[in-house]
Amino acid sequence: MIILLFLSTLGYTAKSLENPEFLVEQSRRANLYGRLTNQVQLIVPKETQEATTLSKEEMTEIIITVIDAETFYTVLEEYLTAVMGYLKGSSDGLQFSYSLTSIKQKAADEITQKALAKYAALPVCGQKELSAWDPEKEFPTCKLPEGNVKDNDIERIFKKSATEGVANLPEAISVTNPSESMQKTRNVVIKTNQIVTIVWGLTALIVALMLLLLRAKAFRPLAVTFIIVGLLQIGFSLIAWDWIARAVGELFSGSDAAAVAPIIADIVATVLEILKTTLGNISIVTLGIGVMFLVLAIVHWFHRPKEQSQKI
Repeated sequence: MIILLFLSTLGYTAKSLENPEFLVEQSRRANLYGRLTNQVQLIVPKETQEATTLSKEEMTEIIITVIDAETFYTVLEEYLTAVMGYLKGSSDGLQFSYSLTSIKQKAADEITQKALAKYAALPVCGQKELSAWDPEKEFPTCKLPEGNVKDNDIERIFKKSATEGVANLPEAISVTNPSESMQKTRNVVIKTNQIVTIVWGLTALIVALMLLLLRAKAFRPLAVTFIIVGLLQIGFSLIAWDWIARAVGELFSGSDAAAVAPIIADIVATVLEILKTTLGNISIVTLGIGVMFLVLAIVHWFHRPKEQSQKI
């Protein structure tokens, strides 16, 4: 009974991870958007960075302008909703797609404007520099004298370069065929949810049967059970969640995702802190129920029939 009750509360706590809104809220708390936008090398292909000749700071400004925080978190929630629906078995297939066409166009426009602003701040080319002036090969170190070229010609050159640069970006973010690892995860999640449901049912059934069959005699064993489980929950919250956070951090630090390991570690730590708090609150309720049954047991002991008291 103790094991069933403990697993029931632990399963209830863990099921919050299946809620996309919960995960997005924790991503906001960990500032996932702000941290990712500072990781230009993870978002923008190397070819695009080389083609634009913009600094990391300028690329970051463009990313923030093109994809604002609300858009990012909205898309993230849509993605997580699709993924969680598949993992829980609510949907047979995984279908998610978000077009990047308008974003690529906006990015090209922003890159062009950045390039034009940098170009306008350049000194005027001297006679010797004009012979090597070719903005299509590399960003110029000087600007042409007025009258040598029209402003819209310069803009067209930079626009062409920017368009070619963002061409390396995908046309859409889409997931239509779940990977083998995701299929395995789906099987684990479905089986785990089935086990949790069974555990919930068994726990509720045993408690109900004890109260129906034993009646007042069930108060004492139920009090002991709930109090022990409450203490186990507190012990678990003090030790296990921190251990899980460290284990996940070490897992990603040694994988291909090492570059984003600190970000993942912070998100995991934030989520686990919420789970720790949730289980902590449940432990208070569990202990409260245990104390309630203990009080009922004591009251019943003092109010039992005199004949029974004499026999005892």
